[in-house]
Amino acid sequence: MNSLPTKSADENKDHRFQRTYFDAPVWCRFNCQLVCHMDFIDRARITPCSRPKVWNHDIVITNNPDAYVQWPVSSVNVWLCAVGLTQYIEFFHQRKFNGSSLKRLNSNTLELFGIRDQFHRTAIMNCINELCRGTCDTDPSVYASVPIYNSMTGDTVKEHRFRTHTFTSQTFCDKCTKTLWGLLRQGEQCRDCGYNVHRACITDLPPCCPKVSSRKNDILQQPAFGMELSIRCRQVQQQVPHVVTTCIQAIEKGGLDTPGIYSNEVDESTILNLRHDFNQNWSEITRSDARLQDPNVASSILKRYFIELPVPLLSFRRYDEFVDAVDDTKDDGEAINLLLELCGELSAPHQATLKCLMIHLKKVIQYQRLNGTSVKQLANNFGNILIRPKDEDIWKIVTNAKLHVRIVSVLLQYGKWDEEVNSGLVSRTQATVELESMDWYWGKISKEDVTEKMKNTPEGSFMVRDASRVPGEYTLTLKKGGFDRLIRICHEHGYYGFSKPLRFRSVVDLISHYQQESLAQYNRELDIKLMFPVTRQGQNGARPITSEDAQLRLKALQVAYLQKTEKYDNLINKQKERQQAIQNHQNTLTAQREVVNMFKKQQELLDERIGQQTRIRQDVGPETSRVIHSNYKTVKERYNEALEKEKIFKAELDNFYREQRLIESEMEDMKPDIHQIGQEKQYYERILKENFNCTEDSITKLYNNLSAPSPSRHRSVEDQNTWLFGKLKPDEVTNYISGKPTGTFLVRESINSPGNYSISLSVNGGVFNVRIIKEGGLYGVAKPCEHQSLRDLIVYYNKESLERHNANLRTTLMYPVNP
Repeated sequence: MNSLPTKSADENKDHRFQRTYFDAPVWCRFNCQLVCHMDFIDRARITPCSRPKVWNHDIVITNNPDAYVQWPVSSVNVWLCAVGLTQYIEFFHQRKFNGSSLKRLNSNTLELFGIRDQFHRTAIMNCINELCRGTCDTDPSVYASVPIYNSMTGDTVKEHRFRTHTFTSQTFCDKCTKTLWGLLRQGEQCRDCGYNVHRACITDLPPCCPKVSSRKNDILQQPAFGMELSIRCRQVQQQVPHVVTTCIQAIEKGGLDTPGIYSNEVDESTILNLRHDFNQNWSEITRSDARLQDPNVASSILKRYFIELPVPLLSFRRYDEFVDAVDDTKDDGEAINLLLELCGELSAPHQATLKCLMIHLKKVIQYQRLNGTSVKQLANNFGNILIRPKDEDIWKIVTNAKLHVRIVSVLLQYGKWDEEVNSGLVSRTQATVELESMDWYWGKISKEDVTEKMKNTPEGSFMVRDASRVPGEYTLTLKKGGFDRLIRICHEHGYYGFSKPLRFRSVVDLISHYQQESLAQYNRELDIKLMFPVTRQGQNGARPITSEDAQLRLKALQVAYLQKTEKYDNLINKQKERQQAIQNHQNTLTAQREVVNMFKKQQELLDERIGQQTRIRQDVGPETSRVIHSNYKTVKERYNEALEKEKIFKAELDNFYREQRLIESEMEDMKPDIHQIGQEKQYYERILKENFNCTEDSITKLYNNLSAPSPSRHRSVEDQNTWLFGKLKPDEVTNYISGKPTGTFLVRESINSPGNYSISLSVNGGVFNVRIIKEGGLYGVAKPCEHQSLRDLIVYYNKESLERHNANLRTTLMYPVNP
């Protein structure tokens, strides 16, 4: 949502919506001048209205529902962008279809014009019917296939994990039941349960229920088509996607002289079948596949792959700079330098794939005498495929179409793709030279050699090597928990890091940073620094682990393990309580809805009776009339009370769902921690057994001699004397809390505001303060306040996590500090 004006005499007024029409396509937007689809009225109403004095759009408002008839060809092209039919812009443009032409089109005429694919015709006509007639295909039966949460299934309540999806047959939104518009990236699909929605329908959805979903077996977790190129290359450990290399090899095997290659149409069913096989068993499809022996099929499937990329090959990030590089003020020499510089800032997989494609297309051009395919034709075919704006700016495809074509044309004509040119693509840099001077950098070394070098090294030992698959990236190997942890060092746009946003100018800067700071900044499981470099000279700078070192570490790990498992057990019990509460509230809500329906029917009957008396002017006497109106008033009041209760029950149920998700999220976060601690324990047990001849009994005795974690989780918080202090200075709070286990807490009175209180607690070694709010005699840490006393508040958060109010406070009030 765009930001709203902050200063206006009319700020925070309610909108006064009216149905209207425009003489050109208008983008739906949630700001004033606010324009939105009819489906979005409810969402738009919650946006404050900063009412301007005049209409600022250069578009005429009209009450004529047939305003689209006046659209020129250019407006139709913009509309095609909006509804996901960009691949038919040139088709409509060549035939000069304007607004009045749209009204005359139907499926038969589209077929006569040459659109033979039934799905394409259906998709186009759904968009036209919605525009011209206000109707489109719907399928209410989709509700029957939508999985609904039921605690009896044993399924877990979880959030959907949506990703943009291209549907190859007509598909309907599971929320609004309307068809998903267009032919590419029509909507979002949950990768767990298969729930399909428009992007605009993605709010207020039922929970994800993969166990009861009939679609879950049809969901591809790692499809070849429709996945971001960088992610795909990382998954399959390839520099260039298999689809790209396979199709190029098939074409170059004997199809470079095919007339009209990359321009010829191929039967859509052939493309979809091959696409399906690449998605299902990509590694089994080779250039020898019988279908790829037709160069037109191979070229069509290659184009289809690039069309379906969620992020185009030339990326979104520098879209405006790519376009500016080829504007009318730049000649070809200046343009190619700017373009190659921008290409050099793409991610390594995008660079490698772009280079592979460009080399191939230049080979196609070399056969121009036989295939008749020129640079201009290839640039026209790939212009809007290799570069496009983000979805919210998709209309720029129309205004910048010629610039897209020129970008591809200049890259093809002047880019020396078979050479090592323009440092951004493949050159050695100062950062590379600096890296090669580091003793902990091993260059190209096998995983087996790394394992051998890291053998018997202490915790915190590390080394860096070249990534085996992706050029320009590196792999950090770190000893943690007795195991070698492999961490990918990413490189993009001249920056390095473990995860986005990348913020280090070189690998050396990154390693230097984590020699001083814990890797927990990147991954909570890796609470360790890069301490001991494993160097090419064979020195790692670490002293040997002694028996005392191993025993001390093992004791600390056992204490941490007991605390973690105890907390996990408590979460399991809390999860069961929430599941039961959800079931009870669902039953209560169902019953309340029946009550609402009962009063609604009674009100409708009384409405009908009063209306009937009014129409026939029946005189029923003043007493009878008074009784009827009194009954109507009573029923209306009870109906409104029932509605209000229904809202309360719905809000409570939603709150239980949220709490359940928080519990499950916390449990999921704890699993790797517990697993990691267990692995570290095994590592130190092995050291004691193998290096110092300790027996299993002696290690068990070591565990048994440990006292229970202190302070005790089971110390009661019912008595406020166990945690309530008077006024404390900041350094006094630090002395009580700092260094104590997560969940240690006290309550203190404010020095500056007597009568007000704050909670001070320990989280991951740090001290956090939470102000207690008092309002209307009730206490809370966030509004609305709900607790009758300080004791009630502390007892509540002894069982409930504070994370619901602050994402950094993943703990309950576990360990009270005695005054």
